[in-house]
Amino acid sequence: MKMLKVMSKLLIQTLLGLLLWLLPDPELLQAKKPGKWYQFVHQKKDRMQARWNGKHLEIQLKPRKGEGGYSLANRVLNKKHRSLKTVIRYSGRKKLLLDRPLRFPVKVVEWDWMSRELRISQPILKKPLALKYDASGKAFAEYRLKKDETIYSSVVIRFTGRILHDEVDQMAKELMKLNRISNARRISKNQRIRIPLKWLAEEYYAGSELETSSSPNAKKVVAKPKKPNPFHKIHVILDAGHGGRDTGAMAGSKKKGDRIYEDEVVYDISQRMEGLLKKKGMVVHKTVIDPNQRKPVKKLRMRFDQDEYLNVTPRYTLRNAHTGVNMRVFLINHLYHKLLKQKVPKENIIFMSVHGDALHSSLRGAMVYYPDSRFRKTRFRIKGRVYQKRREYDSRLQFAKKENRRSAELSRSLGGSVISSFRKYGLPTHRGRTVRGYFYRRGKKSLPAVLRYSKVPTSILVEVANLKNLKDRRSLLKSQTRQKMAEALVHSIGQHYQQNEALIARR
Repeated sequence: MKMLKVMSKLLIQTLLGLLLWLLPDPELLQAKKPGKWYQFVHQKKDRMQARWNGKHLEIQLKPRKGEGGYSLANRVLNKKHRSLKTVIRYSGRKKLLLDRPLRFPVKVVEWDWMSRELRISQPILKKPLALKYDASGKAFAEYRLKKDETIYSSVVIRFTGRILHDEVDQMAKELMKLNRISNARRISKNQRIRIPLKWLAEEYYAGSELETSSSPNAKKVVAKPKKPNPFHKIHVILDAGHGGRDTGAMAGSKKKGDRIYEDEVVYDISQRMEGLLKKKGMVVHKTVIDPNQRKPVKKLRMRFDQDEYLNVTPRYTLRNAHTGVNMRVFLINHLYHKLLKQKVPKENIIFMSVHGDALHSSLRGAMVYYPDSRFRKTRFRIKGRVYQKRREYDSRLQFAKKENRRSAELSRSLGGSVISSFRKYGLPTHRGRTVRGYFYRRGKKSLPAVLRYSKVPTSILVEVANLKNLKDRRSLLKSQTRQKMAEALVHSIGQHYQQNEALIARR
């Protein structure tokens, strides 16, 4: 929703309190008590008031002199509710009094004039969702279940953007309670499911900035990278997720022969990528080193080891996950600034972090995260002796909003190339939105720290597969699959530049 610049300061403050029902942001939908009435003037003569009453937006106005119920209905109410019956229902009386204001919920008011006065727009939902109102006038999204669809995958995962196992289960329970469903397995075909607007993923609002490249079939690229400088090579800061005591996701069992550790599988993929990238003339800067695995392995270890370390000076053995993430931020940005000092153009630098997901077991395939500028910070300040003793420590990491926006566009473009390459190589991708600017954790939108604080303009985090999915897990245990993933990721970097008819630069 966009408000006109000519709007007064008072009206802006008013809308912040009034328009909660129109916004998908969960943090703005917490006001459950009636707010204050705010006054505005319609057609230069009718003084009206509006407020958020804890459930929906409502309008309060007084009848004009000599005006009856029919006249007021024709003047104020929309076509569907334009009747004396509606006026009586909400006023509680047949006779209108000049000094007695009437209250109407937004669903019965003529939207055209109200939207002009308040400078707001009605939410438009993308199909197959429909905008509906309950008896109190509160708006919600409605979806009709089709045959063999479930509330977990067909509603929660599809429409809310929740993909973590616990998040999906919790939201499914809340939706069942809201829709008075006692058994998730006994939902009939064409069952109407009400979904609160605050739970909807952004891409289901028409006009959302995520529409362009969020959908799995999106072809349009929002931002194209500049041509790499022909006098410099492409530099890839390659980050294998987790490591040391932090194994990341773990799934499967030794008994069944499919035990898998995230840090082991992504490190092997990164090892394979390193060789392929060098063959193409690119320079690789690794963040994580495993001294006991100098080259790719055919069979992954099914035991827990702790020998990986971060490639900082002096080296940091990965003992603590939180410290390891912060240390990665310093290392990534140190490498970036070092390359800039060597006169390497920033368009020749890419940061790619490789991970494995731990999502709801019904999901499978690759997915990519890019740094959505709305969830990035302006600075990164972490103190502690463990950081300050490293050469890579920087106490003044700052991020400009303009740079963050540009980074989001470039990174999203590379994310699209990754998904395209995975499909070209016959690798599965996530069935929903494959390129995401955030994920939900404990009901709030969040970004991985390495993306939130990366200065590298083109930065992505790739989830190569879902370790909790049986097919994905057993496929990852095959060296051929890991090799194919490495090839697809390397191919995506070339494709990223070729979209602008540019060749990978070589010195």
